[in-house]
Amino acid sequence: MVFSYLVLLILLGVLILLLEEGFYFFFLINFDRFQRRIYIPLPDEEARGYLINMSAEKAGMKLSENEVKELASKTAGYSGSDIAIFINDAIYMPVRESQESTHFKKVMVEGKEKWAPCNPND
Repeated sequence: MVFSYLVLLILLGVLILLLEEGFYFFFLINFDRFQRRIYIPLPDEEARGYLINMSAEKAGMKLSENEVKELASKTAGYSGSDIAIFINDAIYMPVRESQESTHFKKVMVEGKEKWAPCNPND
């Protein structure tokens, strides 16, 4: 009985891997259905700079040209998706800091008095 289910699942394109914990199903992707495979290389430094600048502007961040160049040089091997993720993480860093804060203190930012979160060690 188990053998017939095994054969049926293999015919349907499902690979079964039996481990000590139990059955695990891995679905095989049938690449024959796609007519073309297109290789898209990772962006070079100039393209990464453009993607960083575009993502930052979209998020309401203003980066100087030097900051964009520095980030582009440090992100070799990153894809466009990776760049969007790290920009998004940078946006939420103040939120994470404020969640860990126990109190706030007054600070001067560009001549204006503002409140900043304090870590328990401050």
